[in-house]
This record gives sequence, C-alpha cells and structure tokens, in this order.
Amino acid sequence: MNKKTSWLLLAVLVIFGSVVAVSCKKAVDAVVDNVDATNTSKAKTQSVDASFINGETDQTDNDVNNSASASAKMSGAGNNAANSGIPDASIDSSSSLKTITINYNGTQVGCKKRSGSITVDLISGNRWVDVGAVIKYTFNNFKVFNVCTNKSVTISGTRTVTNVLGGNVYTLALLRSSKLTHKVRASYNVTFVDSNGTTKTAQWNVARKTDIIYANSFFGFTSSGDTTMSGLSSVESYGTTRDGYNYTTQFTTPIVSNTGCGVWKPTAGVVVHTVASFPFTVQYGLDASGNQVTSGCAAYYKISWLTIAGATVTALLPY
Repeated sequence: MNKKTSWLLLAVLVIFGSVVAVSCKKAVDAVVDNVDATNTSKAKTQSVDASFINGETDQTDNDVNNSASASAKMSGAGNNAANSGIPDASIDSSSSLKTITINYNGTQVGCKKRSGSITVDLISGNRWVDVGAVIKYTFNNFKVFNVCTNKSVTISGTRTVTNVLGGNVYTLALLRSSKLTHKVRASYNVTFVDSNGTTKTAQWNVARKTDIIYANSFFGFTSSGDTTMSGLSSVESYGTTRDGYNYTTQFTTPIVSNTGCGVWKPTAGVVVHTVASFPFTVQYGLDASGNQVTSGCAAYYKISWLTIAGATVTALLPY
C-alpha cells in the first residue's frame, strides 16, 4: 500500500468514525428524550389522577361521616343532630339493620354531577361514636362527571373507616370530643373517561390515618400514610395506574386541609409518587407563584421530577 492510498484510507476511517459517533449520539439523545417524555407523562397523569380521586373520596368520607353522625340508628340517641343535608343526594334509612344508603341524584353542583349510591354499614361496635367502631361503605356505580372538562370517573369497591378514639362530628362540634382519629383502608377500581372518550381503569388501595379537629366553625383534617411497603414508610396508597404501571404514594409530610378552603384543597403537605420505579414529588398548598401559603387558602400544587441528565423539572397545576 503506497502512502497516498494509506492517507485516503485514514481519511475514510475518520469520516466513517465521525458519522458513527454522530449517529450514536442522535440515537442516545432520542432514547433520553423518549424516557424523559414518558416519565413526564407518568408524573403529570398520576398526580392529577391522585388529586382527583383523593378529592372525591374525601368528599364521600365527609358525606358518610355527616350522615352517620346525624343518624340515631348509627350513632345512638343524644349523639346525633339533624343532617344539614347533601345538596345532590338523599339518605335512605329504611333498613332495619344499622345501614344507611346515600343516593346521589345527578344534580349539578359547581362543575360536577354525582350519580350512583353509597351503602354505609356499621360492621363493628354498637354505635358509630364508640371507640373502635368500624364503618364500611360500598361504592355502587358511583360516578362523578365534570361538565366543565367533559371528563368522568367511576369508583367501584369499598372503604373501611375505624373510629380509633370514638366520637363523631356532632360530639366534636359540641366540644364533647377534642379530636377524631379515623383509620382508613380501601380497595376499589377507578374508571377514567377522558373528554375524547378514552376509557382506562386503575386499581387503588388506601392505608391512611386522618385526625379531625374543630375550630373557628371549620373542621380541619390532617392525613398521613399508614403503612410500610418495600422499605417505604408513610405509604398512603398503592396499586396500578390507568396506564398499567405499579405505583406507591407516600405522604412524606402530612396533608393538611379544612372545610373552609375545601375538603381536598390542601393548605400544606408533600407526597412522593413512585410510578414504575420513577419517583416524583408533589407539594401542596401553593399560590399562583408557586409559593407556600402561610395563611388563607391555597389554589395550586407543584410537581417536581428529575430528568436523566439530573435536571429538575417542575409543573404548577391548579386544584
């Protein structure tokens, strides 16, 4: 091989090597972009779904607590007061058992229409105000349709609430109880229907403890995760997302809310969702600038996650 030929060969190899390097970099960049886009989708989807589901089930907890506390059959005479009513439901207490049924009639309240029913059974204890009493309530085709977004969610399954300290919202409001503590366990299927008609189903399990106080004419709630899974403490929920990924949710800082601002419009709290081994953080109780509120009501929450390159990405979303 003469010198001219060898130089030509070297030039070809250098050019070929450069092309391969550029092609490999583009391929790696494409993979990184795809992974980051997938993780972004996981973070936003699960955080929005969790806020929606928590908001609706916290509202049904409120409906059930108020209805059971208003029922002499459930709470015992002298421990109940007339129910102020649920604007979109009626209460059926005709069963001879310690059972009531909340029937939702589809009346629009704000942007939402609720339909279906919830059957409430006192399964342990003589009265709901007793220490250790247990209520189980069952979702029967319970559906929430948001007319403003044209989206809906349907919940089927059960939620069990243990009255750890005794008392009810009536005794709490009369200062006969200083605090209520409820231990919640739940398992249900959640079917989401998006505005374009796409239907997906998630599986939800809950392990939560909630403390309830009464002050300044409002009920205040502080909720914590109440189980440990795979070395993760303060786990509040786990299951399968609407896209089929396994997930866990930790309440790393308790979620704080009140009836003055809204049952699920937290004024403080931090959770970590781990979806298919990808963790991301949600901070609740923020204003429109992303700052933590120190008084009054919050209107936003912030999602944060890391890209493959280690950069932090955030998204500020309204309640």
